[in-house]
Amino acid sequence: MFITVCGEDSIYARDYFNKLKDYYKNNNYLLQEITPSQITEINKGSFDTISLFYQKKVFITGNLDKYLKQVVKRASKDNIFLKILSNLAASKTNILINWEEGKSTWDLKNKTIGQIKEFKLKDNIFQLLDNCYPDNKENFLRILNSISQTEDEIFIFTMLIHHIRNLILAYEDGLPAIPAWKRHKLIYQAKKWPLEKLIIFYSSLYKIEKSIKTNHQPLSFKRSLDILVCYSL
Repeated sequence: MFITVCGEDSIYARDYFNKLKDYYKNNNYLLQEITPSQITEINKGSFDTISLFYQKKVFITGNLDKYLKQVVKRASKDNIFLKILSNLAASKTNILINWEEGKSTWDLKNKTIGQIKEFKLKDNIFQLLDNCYPDNKENFLRILNSISQTEDEIFIFTMLIHHIRNLILAYEDGLPAIPAWKRHKLIYQAKKWPLEKLIIFYSSLYKIEKSIKTNHQPLSFKRSLDILVCYSL
């Protein structure tokens, strides 16, 4: 079995990943951390050991996608590594769990191999990000006040910083490889901002984050963001 846990909602994805490990551990599986490059050794039996307490193993790895893209780039389409992953996906004895932080199914090289558990951001987070542009202060604050009732304010703040950074990149088409619809959406929103104002807004977000993390800001993330938006949007 081969399972990849991923998604832009990293908080819930990480929680599921940890619960998945706890499930196997509580059911007498031996959990073993390995690097992506060591996956080829699983089928060779290199990790086989005799244990009086554990009969089955679960291999835990992370950032497999980055390694996989490097391997496939150096080899042919019929790369042996892809075949090994396919064999693991069909295996009833070996279990491989891979953690991909912040990545969507679209991003993954192995999206057609094994099981993928993706945690997408909730619509209300997307609504907040989509409404972050000048002369839209009231809508932004309304959505912010709503979602802050259920979502962690640090998570909201972090996602906003990431989004504003992407808007800056969208100005000069410096965005990474993303779906065309997402690229066009970011470019469209970026055009609603004067570039200088967008950069100042991003810089202000960064300063707030730094001041709070270094205990130089008495206000919370939420309250600091409220004040910034009132002056910037």
